[in-house]
Amino acid sequence: ILSSFIRYIRDLYTYYLFIKTTGEASLEKLLGYKLPISIEQNRVRLAIKLKDKNYLELLDFLLAKELEIRQKGEKSIFYEVVLFLKNYFTLL
Repeated sequence: ILSSFIRYIRDLYTYYLFIKTTGEASLEKLLGYKLPISIEQNRVRLAIKLKDKNYLELLDFLLAKELEIRQKGEKSIFYEVVLFLKNYFTLL
């Protein structure tokens, strides 16, 4: 599950960079297919809401926690990650 969080944040960052460089809020050219409008709007809105430093913070935290889980194998670390993400996105 943690790797899915990492992939989602990485995908949002890709969307952010695409929107920033092209100025287009449509992800169809990037993805090669059209997303349903509500999903595309949500992803674009969230991608724009975060800035470069936010993506770096999130990815550093998630990758460090993934390594910690692999080394220690503790489930409590996963719950720590979920709470961190919930609080992080609530503050935005």
